[in-house]
Amino acid sequence: DEIKKNTSKPIIVYPNSGEVYVSVTNSWHGETSCESFGLQSKDWYEHGAK
Repeated sequence: DEIKKNTSKPIIVYPNSGEVYVSVTNSWHGETSCESFGLQSKDWYEHGAK
């Protein structure tokens, strides 16, 4: 909301799963939290994300 009140331009965010990318193996490692991501996306939508 802080950013939104200072601009009329769209605000773009790039969420991630919390994993770490390991370039040596070209793979992602760590725990993901899909349930948390789903809950957060609802909050983002309620704040204007499209």
